[in-house]
This record gives sequence, structure tokens and C-alpha cells, in this order.
Amino acid sequence: MAKKDLISGIFFFLVGGVVIFGAVKHPIWDRYGPGPGFFPLVLGSVFVLLCGILIFKIAADYFRHRRELGKELESGALASKTRLAVCLALFLCFYLLFESLGFLIVVSGYLFATLFFLGKRSVKTSLAVSFATALCIYFAFVYALRVQLPLGILRDFILAYSSR
Repeated sequence: MAKKDLISGIFFFLVGGVVIFGAVKHPIWDRYGPGPGFFPLVLGSVFVLLCGILIFKIAADYFRHRRELGKELESGALASKTRLAVCLALFLCFYLLFESLGFLIVVSGYLFATLFFLGKRSVKTSLAVSFATALCIYFAFVYALRVQLPLGILRDFILAYSSR
């Protein structure tokens, strides 16, 4: 767990630094109060401060308990790398197939694969949750927010059904 905390701490520390760098390019304070750079500066500073504390704590624990930490990190290293590779492969498929297959098919497939293979859920549960979630998101965007999503290969079927 410490390795994940360290990686996320370093990542968000750098994100906070980038946010601070971008914030100082905007006015921090103007005649009416906080300017457009104020909130990003505060947010970036909080990120840097909290992540700095996290990194310092992990480094202190590492030097204090060097042997136990090494064994802990090596025990689940292969499983976590495999899960990471599967997540990246699923995301790459999502990205490459989104326009051609359409929102409903790609989101349903992505959620099913994530729930079934990575979440260890049953086939029925994974299918039900993935299709229900994809449909709810689709209807929320298309009908409530009026944002068109790619239909892909289902385009003709959905347009023919919706015109009736």
C-alpha cells in the first residue's frame, strides 16, 4: 500500500505544482476580491502541502521499517501489474472503438469487462449493471442534457426506432 501512496503522492504533488505555476500567470487578487488565479493557487498549494506531508511520512516509514516494506511491496507486485495492464488495455480498446461501435456498446463492454474480470462479479451481475449504467448515462446525456453521443453501428437501428 505504501508504494501506491508514494506514487499517488508524487503525482498529485506534481499536479499541484503545475496548477500553482498556471495560477500565478493570472491575477490572484483584483479590486473586487479574489481573481481568477486565487482558487487554483489555493488548490495547488493544498495539493502540494498535503502530498508533501504524505511523501515525507512514507519516506520516514520506509527508512524506519525498510525490511518489512520491501517484502510487502514484492508480494503483490505481479498481480497489481497484471491488473494495471488489463485496465490500460481496456481503456485503449474503449478509446479506439468508441466512435465506430458507439457509446452504448463500448461502455457496456468496458463496464462488463471491468466488473467481471477485475471486480470478480458474476456474469449476471456484471451484465445487468453494465447495460443499466450505459443506458442511464445515455438517456441522461441525450435527453436531459441534449448532448449527442456516438451511436456507431447501432445508429440506423436507434434512429429508425426513435422516428416512430
